[in-house]
Amino acid sequence: MPQHIDTRYETAIARRNRWAAAAAKRGVDTSRKIAGVPDDRAESLHLIDGVKARIGEELFAILFHRVINGHSFSWMAGQGMGESERLGVLFLAAIDATARHFGLRERSRAVETMEQALQIAS
Repeated sequence: MPQHIDTRYETAIARRNRWAAAAAKRGVDTSRKIAGVPDDRAESLHLIDGVKARIGEELFAILFHRVINGHSFSWMAGQGMGESERLGVLFLAAIDATARHFGLRERSRAVETMEQALQIAS
């Protein structure tokens, strides 16, 4: 096969592969603030931002380390995030605040009781 035919064939195959790859990609919502982020990921980031704004950075960090990373309260205490007992109470407060954020329920009596016990102990 002549050289120029090989080159055209390779170009056509490369173009076909690019089109196939582009067609297989998920849709991207360019109207959002984060260009190039898939719709489902952008929505998730928006929900996470809402939770973080509602419950605060400290509670969100505890929630993130416990739920997402699976770290224990002892591990978090070792990282300088506070005492294990306090972290447990704050974790329940974070869960309650997240549930309230999504309209699932009101503040837990268990959290109120534990917070009172911690205040008395302090």
